[in-house]
Amino acid sequence: MIWKGAAAFSRCKGCNIGEYCSKECQKQAWPSHRTSCQKSQTDRRMLNDEQRELWDDLQRWAARHRTPLYHGMLAAFDLERRPQAHETHWLGVHLKYLPKGAACPDEHLQIVSISAVEWKSTINSCKPFVKHTFDAIFKKRVTLEQQTRSLPHGATRGIGMVVLFVNLEPTGAMVMELPYRIQSGDIPRRVYGTADWISRLKQDLEKVQ
Repeated sequence: MIWKGAAAFSRCKGCNIGEYCSKECQKQAWPSHRTSCQKSQTDRRMLNDEQRELWDDLQRWAARHRTPLYHGMLAAFDLERRPQAHETHWLGVHLKYLPKGAACPDEHLQIVSISAVEWKSTINSCKPFVKHTFDAIFKKRVTLEQQTRSLPHGATRGIGMVVLFVNLEPTGAMVMELPYRIQSGDIPRRVYGTADWISRLKQDLEKVQ
């Protein structure tokens, strides 16, 4: 699944991840989506109840904040000055999962930090989990970018990656990658400035919607 800028799409009811502009689009995409859809459903069934609830909350949080995440990514990469930054960096949002009982799902997730991170610093990490996880995400980004080359020239700059991660005590983490198709026309119309994008993005993400 690729998020196309800040536009809204309907979701696959099987995996709750794949997004489509219409039923016809979903039907045409099913042959290529089938394997990842079935894997997502299998992976979710392997989680324990607490992990499954966290994953569902994380999906809802990501969908709710897809627009500011996209604009934050554009500001972080500053593609007007660094045209290839989406290939060398990813936008990371570190979240903390709070105890149950909050009235709004957003209150279960608290922002710890936001940063633009170089791919090489994570795929070359000495920590096996980090190295394996981000190497797979990096390769996925490259594959998706290759697929966008079939689109009209100039319409899409490439694929940018936002990664959400939540530490799980005592060890481990839950990671969710959000690939975005960067629309060339959005680059000069940034919502956040390059100097204050972190604070403004954090403010928007903390708004209860």
